[in-house]
Amino acid sequence: MKILILTKRERHVAKLVMQGMSNKQVARALGICEGTVKVHLHSAYTKLGAANRVQLFNIIKQERVGA
Repeated sequence: MKILILTKRERHVAKLVMQGMSNKQVARALGICEGTVKVHLHSAYTKLGAANRVQLFNIIKQERVGA
């Protein structure tokens, strides 16, 4: 499973993004800077081969379903 290569924080950020939260909302929810959210997302995109939020969502959703 590709998602397991993400750190715990990257998975948490990705989960909140998948719920429709903006970077600013994720930052507030986690008590971190918006720039830090961007760093975590960029790292997740790189590790999973995603170019954007939509692709990240699709990759994670696909892995959860097992397709």
